[in-house]
Amino acid sequence: MGYKKGQLVLFDLDQTIVDAIPLYDRACRRAFREHFNVECSAYELDFAGKTMPAIIREGCEKKGVPRTEYDAKAHLVIRDLIRYFDSYVSQKDSNIRVLPGAKELLEALSKKGILLGIVTGSAEKSANKLLFRAGLRRYFAFVVGGERAADKKQAAKEALSEAKKALGCFPKKVVFVGDSPREAQVAKAENFAFIGTATGYHTKKQLKDAGAAFVFADLSGTKKVLAAILSQLK
Repeated sequence: MGYKKGQLVLFDLDQTIVDAIPLYDRACRRAFREHFNVECSAYELDFAGKTMPAIIREGCEKKGVPRTEYDAKAHLVIRDLIRYFDSYVSQKDSNIRVLPGAKELLEALSKKGILLGIVTGSAEKSANKLLFRAGLRRYFAFVVGGERAADKKQAAKEALSEAKKALGCFPKKVVFVGDSPREAQVAKAENFAFIGTATGYHTKKQLKDAGAAFVFADLSGTKKVLAAILSQLK
């Protein structure tokens, strides 16, 4: 596919274009019970803008799991959490919700020949499986998952490298669409424009205060969101 040179739009995944928190919750509870013998719900943790190791570490701190035990078992918890999540995604009755306006916006951007990518704290395999189940994978040229990076800032750099492969050069204009002030901070550090969607755990004011050029309640109202993105790619 021919893409417009120099333009890239990156999307966060969960709570930005899909909602799979119920599945993460089941996987999180199971993994923490089996490895740490504690109850830990995904709803107790702040997923937004974090990679999986950081999320697991936060859960351990909240539940009083000793750091030595976390260090010894973290890789096992991450492995099993991903495995359980993937199995739940694959079930016919998996509760994956595409958030309002997401598919329409992706379709509109794709028709304009703009390169699209995913930057997520989730494992790459899980993110791909989730996107396929949601019917959205075909819109994205690449997915950068949490195992490639210690944090979202490093993941954003990985995304630029992926964009270079698709475009033949580094993009000159990048827009990052997400639901977290952490993602706004990443965008600022990398000189990306940030557009916020208040579909996660943060308010429109929090996203605006973090530096978002535009903030929307969700991605519905395709014309307005599309116009905002295009204005930042000029």
